Amino acid sequence: MTFVALSIADWPTGAAANDLLSALLAVAPRAAVDRPAQLAWLDGRSLDAAALSARAREHLATIGVIDVSAGASNIPAVAAIAAREKRQEKRDPLLFIANGCEREWLAPLSLDVLLPTPRLLALLTGVGVTTCRDLAALTRESIEVRFGREAVALWRLARADDPRPIFSSRPREHPGASLDWAEFSTTDLEQLVFVLHSLLRTVCDALMADGVGARTLRFTLAIENRTVITQSVTAARSTSQRTTWLRLMRRALERITLPDRVTGIAIEVDAVGPPSVRQGDLFDLGFASAEAAESAVAHVMDLQSDAVVRAERREHVLREERIEWSVVHDTVIAREPGVEPGTPALHPQLLPRPRAIDVVSEPVRGFAHPVRYTDNGVKLALRECIGPHCVSGNRWSERFTREYHQGVRDDGVVVLLYRDVVQDQWWLAGWWD
Repeated sequence: MTFVALSIADWPTGAAANDLLSALLAVAPRAAVDRPAQLAWLDGRSLDAAALSARAREHLATIGVIDVSAGASNIPAVAAIAAREKRQEKRDPLLFIANGCEREWLAPLSLDVLLPTPRLLALLTGVGVTTCRDLAALTRESIEVRFGREAVALWRLARADDPRPIFSSRPREHPGASLDWAEFSTTDLEQLVFVLHSLLRTVCDALMADGVGARTLRFTLAIENRTVITQSVTAARSTSQRTTWLRLMRRALERITLPDRVTGIAIEVDAVGPPSVRQGDLFDLGFASAEAAESAVAHVMDLQSDAVVRAERREHVLREERIEWSVVHDTVIAREPGVEPGTPALHPQLLPRPRAIDVVSEPVRGFAHPVRYTDNGVKLALRECIGPHCVSGNRWSERFTREYHQGVRDDGVVVLLYRDVVQDQWWLAGWWD
């Protein structure tokens, strides 16, 4: 990092520290003011130090700060000394000390540039230590034994060693996501949960990328009457699991009485922290938790015998009719043959009832090929799409003809759509995750 120090010899009486900061922040991303030392600091990282100091002097002149000299270096103390030394030279108002040359530049300078106390300066000069080179050549042990801890700090400066933080650390920006819709508003719980699910995917993916979990999330509902409703949701422990937050937010949403229709939703992370425990799947045998899972299932079955069901596949021409749920009477967790724990796989998630959607399509080989669709007022584009897979027949006394398409949206979600040819209506059957 390059520090640009501004030495202000004549500080105007009416100029407050906030006035200087406002002027300096107009030209630099970070700034600090040390009025007792008559210094101001600029963060010159990745910037032209000469141009930065020139712009800073121009802005300071607007509030009456005229006599300013500047020094630049990767070492804060060296930048400050360079700024004061440049004032004495009365030439180019910026003195830049190249990286790696700081100690060599300091060596011939008098100890006065380090601003020692009069007592310490008298002790050092009394034994013949008059320059930064003389002080830097000594060992730390000898300095500390003979002159004390105060002299050790001065010895570090003479060796161009100044690790102090000039600027406060920047607060971490927590992830967030929002969605507003101008031509659509709703009070339907399922539609709001659908939008929350999409926004939570963005937020939780960002949390997982940072290696942290959220402890508190805040969601805001924009209401059609120009008001907002804000609700904070807190988890028992820090987590980045989307399913956990969706369940908590749905529960909070169910308790809210909406005064009008909702026109937008925003999610913000209020507090983050490292996951308190390793997150895993209770039913993942590779997570060494099979015994705990069986105990949990057994306890649930004791409370309600038909609470645990197993999906069984059956032959049916329509996909939503291929799964039949049967009650499980044992608590042994069986691993699916050929599937190792932790193996990545896409699992179909079919809606209990297909949902009607609006689709924009284009003709391909005589069939309507979907390009994008609108679901609950949200417009979603399809990056790729394959199909159709045509299915027709009679179910009870009802004739059906369907054209199934599998598409990949821009956000990576794989969806299953189909067109009912008889009714000329498109439907969302489900997706894979």
